[in-house]
Amino acid sequence: VSAYRIIMIFNMLRRESKKYSTCSKSNDVLTPHCYCSRRKMFFFSFLMVCFVLCTIEVGMKTCSLVNSKNEENHDFLSTMETDQLNGLENVLKSEVAFGVRHDMNFTQTDERIKALFVFLSIGNVQERVKIIEDNLKVLGTSANLGRYRVDCLIFSYTSYSNEPKWLHDMEKDPKARCTIVRIYGGRYSLFLKTLMPSLLREAGYNYLTISLDDVSLVPPYGNYNVTEIFDFMEHYKLHVSSPAINNTSHARLFPTTLAPMQIGRLVKMIEFQTISFRTDAWACQYELIDLKYPGGWGLDVWFYDYCILSGRLREGRMGLLDTMQVYHNPHGLESTNTKEASRFMDKQERAWNEEKGIRLVQQRAATISNIFLFEE
Repeated sequence: VSAYRIIMIFNMLRRESKKYSTCSKSNDVLTPHCYCSRRKMFFFSFLMVCFVLCTIEVGMKTCSLVNSKNEENHDFLSTMETDQLNGLENVLKSEVAFGVRHDMNFTQTDERIKALFVFLSIGNVQERVKIIEDNLKVLGTSANLGRYRVDCLIFSYTSYSNEPKWLHDMEKDPKARCTIVRIYGGRYSLFLKTLMPSLLREAGYNYLTISLDDVSLVPPYGNYNVTEIFDFMEHYKLHVSSPAINNTSHARLFPTTLAPMQIGRLVKMIEFQTISFRTDAWACQYELIDLKYPGGWGLDVWFYDYCILSGRLREGRMGLLDTMQVYHNPHGLESTNTKEASRFMDKQERAWNEEKGIRLVQQRAATISNIFLFEE
């Protein structure tokens, strides 16, 4: 709008200048007609300068506001996705998301280690919804688990009418264990992008765990234990961790035969199934989530090179806990790892190399060394 006004004023100024120039050539500058053109010319000049200065000032303020936004989301988000993230930001900043409503005796002086457990996600496949419902058992009924405080989010991308009754009942319960976050039609990578590291740090979270809707954590398939996985990470100073994974395409992540006193392994890759991050490790993983290529696959195989070998994470360590197991796709459902997702992964690798000069290197799930009980 400002540019349009400047152009209009410039055209009027040019017209009056031509009139005054004609008067000057005919030596009639003192006539009323020429005198009026002269006054109009100075007025339009002054007006145009004012509009130019105002436009520059507004532009500088706009640039300043844009640059001050969280750089984590700078060029990845469409208008729709930005609106969705703004909605989740309010959820994350609320008392509900931080677990205050779960335990009214909890105060900021509590010294428990804080973690956020995220279930992805409620959709239209009933078997997957049932897996999430069963997996909720691992969190128990209280957010306070020993020396840990574990809050919970459940993402949903289906319509409200398609959601299960137990989810709606949970939402109505003032003592509900989890908070529901709805992003209708949302993609896997968008869900991940909503988990902004800056908000997690602001809330005081030390850990983030992400569990997918096709991974069973409870018997007869798994023996997942929330506090044990965090104890494992705390004691062995791990940035990323997971139980051993049955029925995954990465054979090195299967449970292994353990040597005496062996409990796990240091590895070079952990698949996104039920995976726990230290907050600083998630901040690095977060950089790899590019919504221009929304497949979401590749994030786990790029992590070791991008975050650990690069030195972004100082003394970064990834550990697999073999004494604990989960089971991928126990119902034999159709995989969502389609050719389209693979194409997105290939496109991101090429684009980052060409546009950013960043080479994304894939890493296999190889074992670096074994981890033994009581090892320091």
